[in-house]
Amino acid sequence: MMESKNSDLEKVLFNQLEKKGIEQNQIPLFIKDFFNTISVNDSADLSQIENRLYVLGWTDFELDYHTFQLTKAYIENE
Repeated sequence: MMESKNSDLEKVLFNQLEKKGIEQNQIPLFIKDFFNTISVNDSADLSQIENRLYVLGWTDFELDYHTFQLTKAYIENE
């Protein structure tokens, strides 16, 4: 059952990221950068994470709260 829930979450997250302008082949890199950012500071809020992602080169991408929560949930379920 957990596998199905996580694959649904993955589909929703990937669709959301594509809608936000991230190409499908860039999504794993985005997730890795997001994960590394919260690994360093797990209490980071949305704006801190967005600033860090900007520094890492995600300049054409605006992280909204919904996408932030989806990505966090996806990482926690992996």
